[in-house]
Amino acid sequence: MPLSNLTILDLSRVLAGPFASQNLADLGATVLKVEHVDSGDDTRYWGPPFWEKCHSDQSKEIECSAYFATCNRSKKSIALDLKTDQGREIIYELAKKSHVLLENFSTGVTERLHIDYGTMHKLNPELVYASISGFGRTGEYKNRPGYDFLAQGASGMMHLTGEPDREPQKIGMALVDVLTGMYVTQGVLASLIAKKGQFIDVSLFDSALASLVNQAQNYLSTGKSPKRLGNEHPNIAPYELFECRDGPLIITVGNDHQFNKLAKFLGMDPLEVKDKFATNKLRLEHRPQLKDIIHTSFVQHDRAHWIKHLNDLGIPCGPVNNVAEAFAEQPAIDRDMVWSFKDSPVKVVGNPIKFSETKIDSRNATPPPRLGQHTHEILSGVLEYSDEQILALERKHVIRCDR
Repeated sequence: MPLSNLTILDLSRVLAGPFASQNLADLGATVLKVEHVDSGDDTRYWGPPFWEKCHSDQSKEIECSAYFATCNRSKKSIALDLKTDQGREIIYELAKKSHVLLENFSTGVTERLHIDYGTMHKLNPELVYASISGFGRTGEYKNRPGYDFLAQGASGMMHLTGEPDREPQKIGMALVDVLTGMYVTQGVLASLIAKKGQFIDVSLFDSALASLVNQAQNYLSTGKSPKRLGNEHPNIAPYELFECRDGPLIITVGNDHQFNKLAKFLGMDPLEVKDKFATNKLRLEHRPQLKDIIHTSFVQHDRAHWIKHLNDLGIPCGPVNNVAEAFAEQPAIDRDMVWSFKDSPVKVVGNPIKFSETKIDSRNATPPPRLGQHTHEILSGVLEYSDEQILALERKHVIRCDR
């Protein structure tokens, strides 16, 4: 595996940070997930739904929440109290043996706990220290807490999402957390390639703003704030949703060649195509008329008819699936997009990266850990603590072991 020689000390929780460390775990890194000695990661309790293990006597035991399983596979859980000197000493010792540290504490907390970048850099100058926050570790908003929903709203993302005559809508999943996790992963890998210990500052707000891509550029180019367009595209037509006889279908015509094939298949008037629809600029100018023409044709047949014939012509189109239908799609089956684990009921979404040589093998993955499942293993195996030392820390409630 590409990162099999790396150790990640993950002090983050919830989604953005754990998603980043899971990316690194999938690539072979050893991820030590540091959790609160009593409660662990907040998302362990974000349910229902919960995964349950069934025992031979028909009793059931909660394995973990579905949310926690989202981004905590292939990790080792060590539960300790960072507010104690002995708990911090464990972190210091682990940091000396790690390549990357991830954290998403509120601004100022790492300084109070004495696990800030300055402290850790002195212990291990080669350590890559990645810090995740709502609005960044610098600037006027640095002390504000941040969650995905807030970042979607503050960044303009919600203003662009939804129907023009309805209220702004958040996206149906925590996209900003996921994007932030991807940017963190990118920053960590770049630092490792550079062989440079450094501080990486990534915020939810910055990640959301960067993800506006063409919509942000539309504003920067014109000075006009883009408006909600529902399922219409601000720069391309036809690139939206159309109703068929049995439900909606997505059409994404990205160039004139594709449109000409669509127009010919629909039997559109060649002269009208030339005058009003020959270029994307013309199609945007005459979008209402173009939509009426396409709609009139599409409602005459079921989606299956259009999906078959348009895909045969090389015109991109597809259904609007619910989540169950998405997992039933052939690519999800063909490309190992659902992983399961031996001796665990948990199933998770697979990794989308497919390497030709350094393959990500789902058989190497392990289920999300129990709270403190690997505390003893890490302390004895990595730090060479004796059983007596571990038992003493456990009695003082500095650590938690779930053997």
